[in-house]
Amino acid sequence: MIRIESDAEFRQLCSRGEGFIYNDFSEKGPGGKDYNILHRASCHWVNRSNLNVPKYFSPNLDEAVAWLCHYRGEERVNWKCCGTCLAGANSVPRSTARREPDWLRQTGEGIGDLQDSLTLQTGITIKGCRAKLAEFCEKDFSYRKYDLPSEVLEDNDLTESDVQFANHMVARMAPYVIKSIISRREAIDAALSLIPPGTSMSDENIPWPAIKDLFDATLGPEVGPPRATKILHKKRPALIPILDSVVISYCEAASPNVLDINKASRMTTYLKVIKCDIDTNLDVLTQSIQTCGLRITPVRAFDILIWGYSGEYERLFYKPPLWKR
Repeated sequence: MIRIESDAEFRQLCSRGEGFIYNDFSEKGPGGKDYNILHRASCHWVNRSNLNVPKYFSPNLDEAVAWLCHYRGEERVNWKCCGTCLAGANSVPRSTARREPDWLRQTGEGIGDLQDSLTLQTGITIKGCRAKLAEFCEKDFSYRKYDLPSEVLEDNDLTESDVQFANHMVARMAPYVIKSIISRREAIDAALSLIPPGTSMSDENIPWPAIKDLFDATLGPEVGPPRATKILHKKRPALIPILDSVVISYCEAASPNVLDINKASRMTTYLKVIKCDIDTNLDVLTQSIQTCGLRITPVRAFDILIWGYSGEYERLFYKPPLWKR
């Protein structure tokens, strides 16, 4: 790993999009380790940062991991991989040589052999995940209008434009609703600060109490789970799914004993249900995203597949989604 010394050098590495860049918050005090994140040089999160935080570059993933383990310590304790661009790069025992997963090499070899079915807790199997994700992202407006744009920063500062952006996903929030959410901004920002950027649903240690606090702070008059998560997904895209009525219906079918009367607690339980499915199907989700060349996280891919292809939509509304008709 070599330290990036100038902004020109940093921008050139980002432009090439090859290799790996490490954001080093080690000098920022004890809490800095929560923000020590290894990214691909092509990752849109690191591309929007600057050298106010020291950065290191490696052309090779194995070399980067070996350097970080030696100089920064244990993975997922003192540093971690980005939940967006390196979601499939799971930890391996330190005694084992770590290599980049074959599906990330994008050589085009063996793609037909990739596992391509999602197995859900309810017993349902969604087959042909790659083709289904590609179909959805081609035909449904939300991928172009909501998923692709990178206007919302993954930081701890919820702005009015961040809230407005959720209207790209049919949140349909009037100005007075947006202002009511911004009036709760101090509590929302405080909760976000307890959930480090890059936190992924596939992480071992997820700050569940902070997630509940985040939901509590965001929910309010005319702001239920769908609107709240359409806002918050863009702030923590690898962690928070979009909990609309279809995805909630699935979660309740998978875990019918969710009886907590507190809405934020129920939402947190829904995330735990989804985490179980994502942990089981992480390879399928990451393979599908990479081979389709999509700019979404596994948690977003999961809620797309549930929403469009699990049968929950048809069960609730007795008709297929609009883009399928």
